[in-house]
Amino acid sequence: MVGYYLNHLASNVDLDNPEGVKEFITNKNVDNGFKGNLAKAYNYYAPFQDIVWESPHYKWEQNKTKIPSEEALKNIIATCGWKYSVVFTLLEELLQCPECLALQIWLPFSVTKQNRFLRIIIL
Repeated sequence: MVGYYLNHLASNVDLDNPEGVKEFITNKNVDNGFKGNLAKAYNYYAPFQDIVWESPHYKWEQNKTKIPSEEALKNIIATCGWKYSVVFTLLEELLQCPECLALQIWLPFSVTKQNRFLRIIIL
């Protein structure tokens, strides 16, 4: 993967100019994870060319989960097979009513809430 990032840098900036590389990485409109990978790849390249540079540090940020709209969710349920459409419909209705999760109703599967996730165990 280092080769991929070095090729990307080389096609956009002169690799023998560390300040130009740093400026390119900083101004690139991508996630911090990609910027960190570019800087890490240049860290491998610089010592072989006797280039001294201070690597910028980027903090990786987790992408936010994309929650589908109600219309998109209904389209997903409509395109599933009948088994999954039943499960997804039950989950959709249960998640809209938190009191329903607290009730001990019989279902063909058990639903438990752990941290931020639902755990589904088929009985």
